Amino acid sequence: MKQMLHTEYASKLKDTAFLVEVDDGGFIVDLARRCYYDLSASALSLARLLEHGATTEDLEGRLVADFEVDAEAAAADVARFTSELKALQLVEPVQGEAASRPRSAATASKKPYSAPSISLEREVLSEVRARPVSPVA
Repeated sequence: MKQMLHTEYASKLKDTAFLVEVDDGGFIVDLARRCYYDLSASALSLARLLEHGATTEDLEGRLVADFEVDAEAAAADVARFTSELKALQLVEPVQGEAASRPRSAATASKKPYSAPSISLEREVLSEVRARPVSPVA
């Protein structure tokens, strides 16, 4: 297994991309393009890590820990999924502490697996505006 270094590059969701979770799944809101993307269960699991930054190994490890998938298939699916996120301009590279996060422990019962997928929802977000966050006093 590869040795993780603090200089290893990771990816994280861009500041204009937000993960939103609902009872039956989740999606990524892209404020730059005023649209949103529906996430499969495995993609949602990966997006949770990408909120703060994760390496390819982090993402592969999460799939193997949480789903009924072997390491080889997880590696191929993570490579495809992260390429798709880059093409959609939803992630950006980061360096440093985000690249050294510990892996999660395996869950007691793994979920059935389907490859991570992201799909553009055709409904345009016309009233979404970025607002500054007010600090809590």
